[in-house]
Amino acid sequence: MLNILLADDSPVFAKLLKRRLEHDQRYHLVHVIDERELQQTLADDYDFLLALVEFSLPEFRHGQGLQRLVNSRIPIIALVSMFHGSRGFSPLADYEIVDYVTKKSMNLDQIIDMIERMEKNTDHPILVVDALSAHRRLIARPLQLYRFPVFETQNMQEAMQVLSEHPEIRLVVTDDSLPDADGLQLLDWIRHTLKRSRDDLLVIALSGQREQAAARYFKEGANDWLAKPFQREELIYRVHQNIERYENDCAMEALASQDAVTRLANVRHFHDVGVTLYSNAARDNLAITLAVLAPDGLDSLVDNYGDYARVLTLRSIGDLLSGAFRKTDIAARLEDDAFGILIANPQPDNTGLVFSRLKRRIEAMRIPYEDDFIQVKVSIGITSRLVGSLDDMMAHARANLALARQEGKGIHLG
Repeated sequence: MLNILLADDSPVFAKLLKRRLEHDQRYHLVHVIDERELQQTLADDYDFLLALVEFSLPEFRHGQGLQRLVNSRIPIIALVSMFHGSRGFSPLADYEIVDYVTKKSMNLDQIIDMIERMEKNTDHPILVVDALSAHRRLIARPLQLYRFPVFETQNMQEAMQVLSEHPEIRLVVTDDSLPDADGLQLLDWIRHTLKRSRDDLLVIALSGQREQAAARYFKEGANDWLAKPFQREELIYRVHQNIERYENDCAMEALASQDAVTRLANVRHFHDVGVTLYSNAARDNLAITLAVLAPDGLDSLVDNYGDYARVLTLRSIGDLLSGAFRKTDIAARLEDDAFGILIANPQPDNTGLVFSRLKRRIEAMRIPYEDDFIQVKVSIGITSRLVGSLDDMMAHARANLALARQEGKGIHLG
């Protein structure tokens, strides 16, 4: 679980927030009410995702407590009783505060959204490209406070090297004017030489040329554009807006390729990936293994317990399969409640042992159902023969599945 620190003297607010945060057992709230408790908590060496601090308390607004949090490099979200309007929120300028949230009406939804956003941000590295170190810090530091991993470069050449070495970078924030190029040239290199599309690598351009520059950047494939000078909050909003759009697109794509019951790949995705693996293996004389695994007696299970027992069984097998193989392999639910498993470059003479262990693990499961539990037997047909096409290989694996059931051994490899 991820630890969240709350420095606040309201037991009601702490109780409500604790209930919301710990509902799904992803977060753990550590509550302190004064500077003494804060000092003791920091001494206990917790690893905190962030701290929520009530700034109406003098010891946190002006005392050493806030400075201790800053020194501990814990991102701080300020809890304030009211919005200060045009006067701004002065602690934001004095300390590296991530953001602030008003506590009126127990505004928990905004707090939860901000915590979840900061948790997700660690998965999205960002590259900042600007010639001046002071400008880079104005961009990079707020992003780091929001838990984004940040790379910094001062010109196009350095940016090209970092992007080539770190394909995990999700977003580029680039100034329009660089010492060795301009932002448009870097954008052109990203889209046409690096071959990263606007759906794969997000680009936000910064320029003082207003609307004319915006049109040029959008035509060349930028995801967004921001006029200089800009407010810190505007930068954060644009970055989050683009990251969230990317996450939504990924979620929609995952749903299109995922089986709703087992959360494994669906048949279409399994076939698409399998055709590529098969073609690569046939072309480069590599090995692949295809297995078809099926529960035995599923119809009898439904007769005895009902269809929901079938769903629980398939889901439990799917959960086990999802963590049983490498990321380069793929497991899917097939049309007839069987499971397909494709293993790329299997270790020689290890296939039988791998699937024997898998069979034992599945059959050892006790799947809770009402006041009882379900146990299931499985049979597995396996082949490593590259015969004709992926469909031919699948037919051979299914034939071996039938032999495994006829022979009563549970596994047939051939």
